[in-house]
Amino acid sequence: MKAIHERLGNTVCRRCIHKAYQVDLEPSDCYYAMYPSACSACGEVHNIVVDLRRSGKLKLLFK
Repeated sequence: MKAIHERLGNTVCRRCIHKAYQVDLEPSDCYYAMYPSACSACGEVHNIVVDLRRSGKLKLLFK
C-alpha cells in the first residue's frame, strides 16, 4: 500500500487502483476505511482502501 499511497495519495478508492495498475480487485480483496470519503485521485466519494488482503496483494504482485 505504501507504493500505491505514494503514487495516488493517502485516500484512494478501488476504482482508481484499478485504473492505475490494471488489476481487477474484487471488493473482498480490500480492507476499507470505516466511512466513505473523497478519493485523492479522482475526487469522488467512495469507500477508501486502507489495506489489501492476501488475495489482493497477490493480484497486484503479478501485474
